[in-house]
Amino acid sequence: MQSEFEGGDVKTNLRSTAGVERSPCFLRLLGFIIAVSLTACTQRNANSEATSVIEHAWNRRGLGLVSGEVRFIGGLNPRKPDPAKGEDAVSELPFYRFYSEKGYITLTEVRENKDGGWGGFFQMAMNGVIKTARVTITPLGRQNGEVESAGNVEELWVPTGTAKVEEIVSNELYSGSTEQYRVVQGTHTWDLDPDLAATYAEARGTDSLGRERKFRALLVFDAFEKKWKYLVADFGPRTGQFTSDNVEQAVMAHQLTRSTDG
Repeated sequence: MQSEFEGGDVKTNLRSTAGVERSPCFLRLLGFIIAVSLTACTQRNANSEATSVIEHAWNRRGLGLVSGEVRFIGGLNPRKPDPAKGEDAVSELPFYRFYSEKGYITLTEVRENKDGGWGGFFQMAMNGVIKTARVTITPLGRQNGEVESAGNVEELWVPTGTAKVEEIVSNELYSGSTEQYRVVQGTHTWDLDPDLAATYAEARGTDSLGRERKFRALLVFDAFEKKWKYLVADFGPRTGQFTSDNVEQAVMAHQLTRSTDG
């Protein structure tokens, strides 16, 4: 879309006033129009870039599968698994079986700690380790997913459905000690891969968010690669509340402050 200061009206005004002494009011008005147009153009570019980054994360990186000697965490009071330590939630095991059958990974040596004597009981009680398994990423998995290193562990990210950002309602710049961040809020749609529906229900239960949703995402600018990257997000039904506070926790953890330049 052509910005106002590039449009015919402004150029016509400039030509019609050529050779005529311009009043301070006219110059202030012209400066205001240019400033507003530049701000709108910058915001549109920021929203477009944010949309691209967010949709890529959702459509190409819907689920992470940890490789190596994986410990699956669960129990009555399960702690949050750390992929960098070769951990995942035991509830995610159905996904591992699904992508093993699909040929993206191999899943072998699946063991339950409850049958492992006192050592297994200790791991289950103290560390929350319910099961262990060996996971290997196959060439097919590397071809169809994205492999990322988390510590000394490789994690295979695979798509689980199709997301489409409909509208960005706010896109605010935040500053950390050395990096820049953006908190982006908007609405989107989410369509789960039909082939994955039964596995998704087994692993995570009934989807309560629905197809039409809202989101709040945190992006960080990578100064070396000169591009924005997706960090975390919160989701909620279109007219309901967010079901998590990942972004708020990350903002507090990184001690981010709202920038007036955004």
